[in-house]
Amino acid sequence: MSKIILLSSIKGGVGKTTVTEALAHFMVSKGEQVTVVDADLQKSLVHDIEADRRKHPNSAQLWECVDLNTLDIANTNKVLARLAAKSKGYILIDCPGNMQDPSLSLLFEVADTIVVPLSFDRKTLDATSTFVLTLRKLGSTAKLVFVPNRINTTESNAEYLERRRTAKEILEKVGRVTARIKQSVVFNRLDMFVQLDKYQYNAVENAFNDILEVINKSKLL
Repeated sequence: MSKIILLSSIKGGVGKTTVTEALAHFMVSKGEQVTVVDADLQKSLVHDIEADRRKHPNSAQLWECVDLNTLDIANTNKVLARLAAKSKGYILIDCPGNMQDPSLSLLFEVADTIVVPLSFDRKTLDATSTFVLTLRKLGSTAKLVFVPNRINTTESNAEYLERRRTAKEILEKVGRVTARIKQSVVFNRLDMFVQLDKYQYNAVENAFNDILEVINKSKLL
């Protein structure tokens, strides 16, 4: 059966949609069947596909993209029923940056794994803590994977290093903390119709292999 992976956070600016797209590309490069659900109200993935299709009118998408409106419970149930019929592969859902949409509890209920991009600034860590506590109150049993993303490797003052160490120690008690993804311009070149180039692949390989390790140990839908 297909596995459902949510990309979710209540903190904006952590690169959730970029991680979703890059992870889908990475899985396809491994020969996997991938469907991506754009459940973010900004519809960045849907809009990116439209723009990239104009550049590649005769090319096929690397993966299917499905639009989902989390404000509409009937629509969410319809999409989930369609996804449940898939016999294999991975379903990545790019979630809205909030916990209030009426259908989100349905997504958290069916998720095998929830991938949470983050950085190590105080506001993001506080938001991540709130997000995890809320998931537990909702009864989610999904495995948690925390992805340090857009990390500035030149930041090395003592306060930052201690905050990063403490955060990783706490997060590892509730989930997996992956290898970091460095801040890089290579992600500005992501294209829905083009495989990851070697620079993009190398930038995400360690973190995404960590994610896949957790996903492939999680429950089946």
